[in-house]
Amino acid sequence: MTSGTTGPQRKSFSDRVRYAAKSLKRGHMGPQFEACFAEADSQHVAAVLMRRAENNPDLKAAIKAAFQVSRWSDVPWNAIMKRFRGMDSRAIGADAQKVLVDADRLMGAGLLTGA
Repeated sequence: MTSGTTGPQRKSFSDRVRYAAKSLKRGHMGPQFEACFAEADSQHVAAVLMRRAENNPDLKAAIKAAFQVSRWSDVPWNAIMKRFRGMDSRAIGADAQKVLVDADRLMGAGLLTGA
């Protein structure tokens, strides 16, 4: 279903974050999980998952397992966290919305193609 964001099939940012977190904790990372990262705001989704994992040991362990690393510092998503320094999850989500609007605008103008 739609979520109020642009596009007929687009899930909301928070829906995608929630689904990705559940999938990670269950160890089920198939096409629906991958779809959580298929939008222009994919780094934002990863950043919120990292923020949530700071206070959720199960999610933190699941992220480490998904990347097959034993140390949290070795999770590749740490590299994108620099971009979001000083932002809480709500601010990251608000920025994600701006990124999606900009991407839709560029696609509508033919300046950006889908991946």
